Amino acid sequence: MTIALVNMTGAHYSERNQAKETTMTENVGTTLELKESQLEFLDAMVKKYDLPDRSKALRCLITFAMQEPTHETSVFTVIRCENC
Repeated sequence: MTIALVNMTGAHYSERNQAKETTMTENVGTTLELKESQLEFLDAMVKKYDLPDRSKALRCLITFAMQEPTHETSVFTVIRCENC
């Protein structure tokens, strides 16, 4: 299955005051292929956390991976194949 997604608005920490600041970034459209179970997961997260759509749910996951480098190896090297 193919899903079209857009990029996110970003959040970052100011070097001066270590306070979280939100910066709007331009959304960029793209197309990704996902498994049906992955779409069902995104839909469940949208409903559970009252997110606006699947794109936001996926952006949350990507942002977490980007901001938590200690988890990078676990995310990208451990094989978790449900539908291979």
